[in-house]
Amino acid sequence: MSTLDPAVAHALDSTLDPNSNGTNGINNPNEDLDEDALLESLDTDTDPTLSHLRETRIQQLSHEIQKLKAARAATQQPLSTLTSEKDLLAITTNPESPRCVVHFFKSDFAKCTVMDGHLERLATLHFETRFLRISVEAAPFLVERLRIRVLPCVVGFVGGVERERVVGFEGLGFQEGGRFETGDLEGRLLASGVLVRRKIGEEGRGRVVWGKGKEERRARAREEDEDEGDDWD
Repeated sequence: MSTLDPAVAHALDSTLDPNSNGTNGINNPNEDLDEDALLESLDTDTDPTLSHLRETRIQQLSHEIQKLKAARAATQQPLSTLTSEKDLLAITTNPESPRCVVHFFKSDFAKCTVMDGHLERLATLHFETRFLRISVEAAPFLVERLRIRVLPCVVGFVGGVERERVVGFEGLGFQEGGRFETGDLEGRLLASGVLVRRKIGEEGRGRVVWGKGKEERRARAREEDEDEGDDWD
C-alpha cells in the first residue's frame, strides 16, 4: 500500500472530521463532496519545479474521493447495525471489506452506549474500515464461538481474522466516571492494523502503552480497574 501524501491526508481528513471546519462531512449523506474545492486546496504552490508533486497529489486525492464515495454508497450510516449473524459473516469475510470493526452490544448496557459514541466518530473518519454493531441476542453462535462474556466487546478483523479485541474499556486509559478519549480507541485499533492511519491526533492517550502485546495490555488494564465492563450471560 502506497503512503498517502500528508497534504492529501490533511485535505481529506479535514473534510471528513465533523469536529473540523469542513462542510462536507461523510456523516451528512445529503451533501456532495466539493471535489473542485478539495483539489484547489492542493494547488497552492506556484513553484513550477513542484508540478510533478502537485499532479501526484491530485491523483491520490481523486482516488481517495472515489473510495469515499463508494463507502458512502455502501451504507447510509457510518456505524451500521446488523440483525443477522449471516450478514455479519458475509461482510467480515468479504475481500472488498478487508478491515472491519464489530461492536457486540446489549441495548440496556450504559457502557455499550458510550462505546457506540466513540465508534460513530471513528466511522465518520476511517472510511477505509467498515464499522458494524450487532446485539448479542442476535448473534448467539458468534458470541459463543468468540467467547464473548463481557460487554461492550469490540472486535477488529483484517481479512476475516481477528486482530484486536477491546473488552469493556480495558486498556483505553479511561478516566474518572468511565470516560476515555476517542483517540485512545483509535490508537488501539491502529496498532493492530484494523485502521490505516491516525486521524484524531495524539491527545488523550492516558495510560495506554501502544506497541505492547495484547495480553500485556489486558493485564495492565485489569490491574488499574477491576470494573471494566459488564457480564451479560
